[in-house]
Amino acid sequence: MVAAGAVPPLLALLDAERCSAGAEDGAEAGAGVGADDGTRCTAAGVIANLATSPSCHATILAARALPTLLALAALKECTQTRLLVAGALANLMGNPQHKDRLAEGGVLGLLLDMCGERGSAVQVDSIRNPCCKCLRQ
Repeated sequence: MVAAGAVPPLLALLDAERCSAGAEDGAEAGAGVGADDGTRCTAAGVIANLATSPSCHATILAARALPTLLALAALKECTQTRLLVAGALANLMGNPQHKDRLAEGGVLGLLLDMCGERGSAVQVDSIRNPCCKCLRQ
């Protein structure tokens, strides 16, 4: 998938700024741009899975994934998407070739903040009752 060029379109689906751009003009958030929550959740899962392979890390980061993932992780609307983004970032942090750059870019701090945000009961509840339509099937 990475070699076929799937990363940039996936990141476009995750782009939090584009997803919320429609709301400023009175339109529904994501109208005509970006993606809905379910699509973003699925795209985050795909990126997280691709990020399990160290051979994909350089391509994912070269596609400017870091700013997109950090912005999406800052959104509080969908806990499941944020957990998938956290997984992608944690997978990328596991690569010694990129971990310093990612830590300097705020990934480590973000992951630590996310760990301290809520208790385990909330995490379990978000898995049992996902906010994303893609996980309710």
